[in-house]
Amino acid sequence: MTDFCKILGIGHPRTGTGYTAKLLQTWGLEVGHEKILNDGIVAWQLLKSKGPYPYLKNIFERPTFSCLIYNLRDPSESLPSIVFTENKHKSSYEFRSQIYPLNGKNSIEDAIESVVKFDELARKLAPSFTYRIEDEDFLLFNYLKSKKKFKIKYKKLDKIVNRRKHKSFDEMIKKFGAPSEEHQTIINVFAQKYGYNKVF
Repeated sequence: MTDFCKILGIGHPRTGTGYTAKLLQTWGLEVGHEKILNDGIVAWQLLKSKGPYPYLKNIFERPTFSCLIYNLRDPSESLPSIVFTENKHKSSYEFRSQIYPLNGKNSIEDAIESVVKFDELARKLAPSFTYRIEDEDFLLFNYLKSKKKFKIKYKKLDKIVNRRKHKSFDEMIKKFGAPSEEHQTIINVFAQKYGYNKVF
């Protein structure tokens, strides 16, 4: 039987799913990161409707939900994290490759394709609310409180969540070289669509 969640959160890996779960907890909601609690779950893996899922225990298909939150992170920050950390995890890379083939000539282009293709599929799920983790937490709070009637109290989350040490954007380019013009264009379009500056 499929689980039901009041809140389901998704976002590409290394774009703030752990942060989003912690943010919701700070406001008083019981939402787990990669595990289902009383009010729901935030897990990038649940973009796919059925498992098996990497890192998720005892979850075999996407739960039904009443509110779908989609979190975003500035790609100039997320791309190095995906390239230097996430793409090196075989289970994550292979799982994402099963959802959407990654055909880049290097890890940067694979990361760009992954972010953009994830976004296409996430939009098809018709998120209830989409927010940027850098500056739109209060908009998310107001949505949940006023539209969804959750009994929550606003508190700013200044703590960095799940940060991993990795090389910078410039070091990424130095190591792999600039991506193709096509890949530069598609990530720039993605960035500007959500109010971020161009990446390239």
